[in-house]
Parts: sequence; structure tokens; C-alpha cells
Amino acid sequence: MSATIFSKTMRIDFHQDASLFDIHLTHPFLHQFVKNGEQEIIIRTATAVSDPAVLTLSECEPSRNDSSTLKFSDREKRCSAELNIDVEQELLHLNLTAHAPEPIWMIEWKIHGLICDEIIVPALGGQLITSEMPEETELSYKYPFWLNAQFIIGMNSGNGFLLHS
Repeated sequence: MSATIFSKTMRIDFHQDASLFDIHLTHPFLHQFVKNGEQEIIIRTATAVSDPAVLTLSECEPSRNDSSTLKFSDREKRCSAELNIDVEQELLHLNLTAHAPEPIWMIEWKIHGLICDEIIVPALGGQLITSEMPEETELSYKYPFWLNAQFIIGMNSGNGFLLHS
């Protein structure tokens, strides 16, 4: 089932199997920032910091135009998470709730498929990540250790977005 959720300025299109998605800015004109995106939730517990649970999409509750819920779980079904997406005028609010059999030390949200010329990350004194970076390169910044503020700015062809928590 494909689904779409949108605000006045953004639109998320979930593909038929909902594990892939596209994100577009719609105002003042259509501009794509994620194509065939995939996402994972990574949960690190106090006793499994180096051996995290990797959660993938297990269920997508049907979207209404103003909200949608994505459910994630690991292979063993020990950890789970729900990502609620709600529309509030021009913004899309994402709220994550996670569960694990022991106290959670850290949660990471991993997104593949960003289409950006540059991403500004307030980490390690300021990082500018460009599209010239090798394709399979992965970066991870832990807050508050290396990530100095909980946001990124993505830019592409004179357009941009702010993702923050």
C-alpha cells in the first residue's frame, strides 16, 4: 500500500511496501530531498553499546493526511520502536518511542537516500559534508559527545531543510 503524508511545505511519499520513501519540499515549488530512502532505528543498551539492536520497518499504519505511524522491530522481536509523523501547519513532527528489555543508552535514526549537495553538521567544531564524499561512507555523531547541537541543515540546488530534535 502506498501512502502520502503532507504539510503545507513538505510531502512524504511511502512506496508500495512502505520500507522505501521519498521526501519533497512543496513550497514554493517541488524539490526532492530523499529518493528511495530507507531508514533504520538503532538501539544501544547499557550492556550492548557495541552490539546494538538494528530495527527495520515491520508495519506502516495507514496514513491519513495529517498523521502516520511506522513500527520497527529487530529480528528477534526484543526491541521495538514507533515513529509517529504528525502534520502541524508547515511542519512534519516526528516522535519516536522505543522499547528494549533493559535500559536504553542511545537511539540512532539512520536514513539512506538523502539527495544533498551539502549537509552542515554542528559536530566537532562544525562539519560540512559534501556530495563528493564516497558513496558508501557512513558518519555517526553521538550527542552530546561529538554532536554539539541536535540538528542538521541539508542543502541542494539553492533549497534546504532543517532536521532537529
